[in-house]
Amino acid sequence: MKNELYINRLVEEKISSYLKIFGAICLEGPKYCGKSWIGEYFSTSQIYLSDPDQKKFVSLNLDYALEGSKPRLIDEYQTVPGVWDKVRNYVDKNSTKGIFILTGSSTPDDSSKTHTGTGRIAKINVYTMTLTETGDSSKKVSLSAIIKNKFNFVIKPEKDIFWIIKLMIRGGFPANLSLNEKQSFIFYNNYVKNLIEEDVQKIDGVKKNIPKMNALVKSLSRNSATNILNTTLLNDVSQYDTEISKNTLPQYLESLERCNFFYRIKAFSPFNAHSKTTIRTTDKIILCDECLGLALLNLNKDNILKQLNNFGHHFESFVLKELLAYASCINAEIFFYKDNTYEVDAIMVLEDKSYIAFEIKLGSDEEESAIQSLKKFDKFMEGKNNKPLKLVALIGVGSVSRKVEDNLYVVSLEHFTL
Repeated sequence: MKNELYINRLVEEKISSYLKIFGAICLEGPKYCGKSWIGEYFSTSQIYLSDPDQKKFVSLNLDYALEGSKPRLIDEYQTVPGVWDKVRNYVDKNSTKGIFILTGSSTPDDSSKTHTGTGRIAKINVYTMTLTETGDSSKKVSLSAIIKNKFNFVIKPEKDIFWIIKLMIRGGFPANLSLNEKQSFIFYNNYVKNLIEEDVQKIDGVKKNIPKMNALVKSLSRNSATNILNTTLLNDVSQYDTEISKNTLPQYLESLERCNFFYRIKAFSPFNAHSKTTIRTTDKIILCDECLGLALLNLNKDNILKQLNNFGHHFESFVLKELLAYASCINAEIFFYKDNTYEVDAIMVLEDKSYIAFEIKLGSDEEESAIQSLKKFDKFMEGKNNKPLKLVALIGVGSVSRKVEDNLYVVSLEHFTL
């Protein structure tokens, strides 16, 4: 069943493949990122456990969740304990593939599952929409073409900074693509309000202090795409006339992470344990969609233009989410690299363990520094016998997309696609 508002997603190919391999799949991602619509697209029957009546009935009779033609969508499965195990047991007793599609906006505690689902239920991450999916990318420069050495031409930029700001404020939530700036701010502030007052409170049954949670999400928003320490968060939160204890902070962060408010980007560690290179290992945190952070911080177009020099990390967070979404579709992973000398904004490790190094910059005025940074990193890694497959300077606006030399490319975000 396809929703009339449904826009095709890049992850569809992976889902189609997994439905032929596994008995069930589980689509995980933030609320309203399109999981249910994707599940409807691939299913022939559906049950929605966000509906109080259906949730109540299933809680009394778990078998009801499984009834219906297959593939069957069980939306927000995690709201009824036992559904996961019921699906896993059903799959275990049947050799058929692609029986169930589960969706979940939050990650339940493993204690609610008797079985992990390994080999039976495959998890697939779903992100908010990329610029490719929203139609905002011209798709003239694909990552696959770069990897296969098939991008050798020059493409001039057409977009300006206002284009970037508009897209970042609008975000990639499928139902919100037509919202203007004012409407976006109203929706996303309400989104986070409900997340804090409802979802975060229910995730583990532990009541959280709402003013402290509000201060924490604003601090995370202000520090997106940075290697932020818990001590920094604690100090930052105090600016909002509230305090979170060092013992409480990890619990609050875990609740937000399980509700998919933010993602952690891990450090790339290509060296063995005896290497003399000291790698910074503090996670880089990005929001599930940077539009939430801009709304929380009241960073509208006018306010952004007044502080463009401080806007770079918000743009980096925006692009990192794009890369996460692309990576998920091709079973790749996203990391960052930082030691005492070298820093790379993103490392995409492909299935064959080769990798692509990305530098992310807002404007063409930073293009040359991105190129030189990538070249130095490339030379350093060559000396470690671990040379990157490709180097890509991904620029927001103003840069000509082109091949600079053998394995080095400059790509304008308006042209970029998977």
